[in-house]
Amino acid sequence: MCLMLGAAFAAPLLQRFGLEGGILHLYGPSSSGKSTLQRVALSVWGHGRDAGHSWNATGYALTNAAAARNDGLLSLNEIGEDSKQAVETCAYAIANGRARLQGAKEGGNRPELRFRVLAISSGETSLQAHFGKQGRQMMAGQMVRCPSIPHRLEDKHGFPDFRAFTDHLNYTAITTYGSAGRLFIQILMKDITQAEKRLKTLYTAFLGEAHDCHPMTAQQGRSARIFALCAAALMQASDWGISGISAEAAREGVMQAFADWYALQPRGSYEEARIREAAERFPLLLPRFVRLSEGQMFYPNDWAGYVWDEANGALYDVLPAVFVAHFCDGDKERIADACDILGGKMGWLARPAGSRHGDRRWQHRRKVRGNLLRVYRFKGAQLPVAGEEEAEEGKDT
Repeated sequence: MCLMLGAAFAAPLLQRFGLEGGILHLYGPSSSGKSTLQRVALSVWGHGRDAGHSWNATGYALTNAAAARNDGLLSLNEIGEDSKQAVETCAYAIANGRARLQGAKEGGNRPELRFRVLAISSGETSLQAHFGKQGRQMMAGQMVRCPSIPHRLEDKHGFPDFRAFTDHLNYTAITTYGSAGRLFIQILMKDITQAEKRLKTLYTAFLGEAHDCHPMTAQQGRSARIFALCAAALMQASDWGISGISAEAAREGVMQAFADWYALQPRGSYEEARIREAAERFPLLLPRFVRLSEGQMFYPNDWAGYVWDEANGALYDVLPAVFVAHFCDGDKERIADACDILGGKMGWLARPAGSRHGDRRWQHRRKVRGNLLRVYRFKGAQLPVAGEEEAEEGKDT
């Protein structure tokens, strides 16, 4: 709840902190209070129910809704109701603050729609899982701007059960609303210089604590800024007597949400994590290999390459097109990075004999039945174990 409340107060501060915006997505089981927390956040500025939107809309409508809430909070409920891949087409646009550029009937283009919003979203699955259901993958930039946070109710706050607690929040969000946001802006504008100085102190302190407790990549550090701004805004609202909770409770609440998100993140870049996931799926390709040692003449329609045996085990020669499709999601621009990770870091992809350290030409040449082919050579059908991987890295150095 602290994160959602913090997002409400942080939304008008994005530009002051040089942040483009983003989407904070809560996910968890049905009837676990996700929508209730969105209503509480909405009640900071308006009606806790009627001021929100659903993902069940066209992409054009969603970007219009975002533009109408420029420098404000946008709430999108129930990602499972996504209409015609609205999440896929609009998630990055909303976080990046630019609608799709469209041509005009009279010629030229329509005016470009730009905005800056902090969106809150909810659903039973994470954004990554939702993209996966559509047969797509989130890009690294989308994952940076749109963190998915697991949700669960943990404290009844003096109520007999969680249902009584959420019923109280739902009722309050539609009967008492709008005044907290207006008061926040009024106090902020009385001495904007001093208030901004205090906010930046809180922001920097939270970000520093997050980095000290959780070693982060540059990508994760960018996501942490959104959490830090939410914490700073809610702590400031608490200091001004607006939020109804203490500043320390606000900090701890947002930090816990950040820790829950961080626990599910890869320890490397998102691109590296994706390549590792593809590596774990490599055994699924095995039926598509032609085994030369057995004189196999039959080539499957989805032929992936050759497998042959040597003293140290089987080697798998993968065709370039299959390599790009499996490890690079069809993007040839990512070949070099994939080779560096699979070969340099994992020690699984074999470098051609005689190639210099740092050389990115990882393709082998081999002649099969009179045809000269270029292939990527893998040492075995599975990732090397940690010890073998370290040994291979030691050889390269």
